[in-house]
Amino acid sequence: MSSGITPTPDLFATFRFAQVDIRAEQIEPRASIDLGVVGDVGPMLTAFLPRLEGNRDRRHLDQATEHYHKTRKGLDDLAVANQASGPSTGSKLPMPSATRRPKTRS
Repeated sequence: MSSGITPTPDLFATFRFAQVDIRAEQIEPRASIDLGVVGDVGPMLTAFLPRLEGNRDRRHLDQATEHYHKTRKGLDDLAVANQASGPSTGSKLPMPSATRRPKTRS
């Protein structure tokens, strides 16, 4: 599935899936679908979208948005903490040879 949705058994039990692809051999290569359509997705959506019934239930969207913001904050906090502590290896990298100072003899 090119949608980025990971197919899991509980996901397939909840929803019905249709796949539209310009190439017939790409339909249903990794997951079961309820309807396969060979064709261009753009014109298909133009014809199909006006027939969809609206769903104003935002619970899933609100939960996903809240999860995203919590995760993003955690990642941002981690990045700031790592930035403040310097390189994770704790070692200094050698300067490129073009910027090294010549050794002076004593």
